[in-house]
Amino acid sequence: MKNNQISPIPWYTEKADFFGLEYLEEYESSLTQERTLNEVNFIEKILSLKPGIKILDCPCGYGRHSIELARRGYNVTGLDLNSFFLEKAKKGN
Repeated sequence: MKNNQISPIPWYTEKADFFGLEYLEEYESSLTQERTLNEVNFIEKILSLKPGIKILDCPCGYGRHSIELARRGYNVTGLDLNSFFLEKAKKGN
């Protein structure tokens, strides 16, 4: 493909070679469970979330925040255009 052509592959898909298995491997060491817990604690605090409310996580990626919020009793819907990440989220990471 020439430099001035636009790729027919959407940038957000695993087929674009960015948001897929390689992404998870690259960021695995920094996207720890401890970090996720701290981020979700912050989300709960800053938004003053009430038990059982509905939350839309978009884009949810592979569900890092969605899954933890659901574990805490929120009614979470995660949306993403990346089917690889959605399948991983459905499996619970």
